[in-house]
Amino acid sequence: MTINALDSIDWAAMSHAYGLHRMGPAAEPALPRIRTELTLLRRSGRFGGVANDEDLQDACRAVISDLTA
Repeated sequence: MTINALDSIDWAAMSHAYGLHRMGPAAEPALPRIRTELTLLRRSGRFGGVANDEDLQDACRAVISDLTA
């Protein structure tokens, strides 16, 4: 999956956020999309509850933190 593909698909799973985290600096082009995801009242993906949503938020914040440190 390319960074540009993130704009055309729903965030189907936290695995996307975790994958971006593993990409390191190569994931920097995805920062705007990650930040947008955190602003949504109903985040994308298939989540079964609050705990899963909080996991996605944590994963997104970890990517942002690593890329902007």
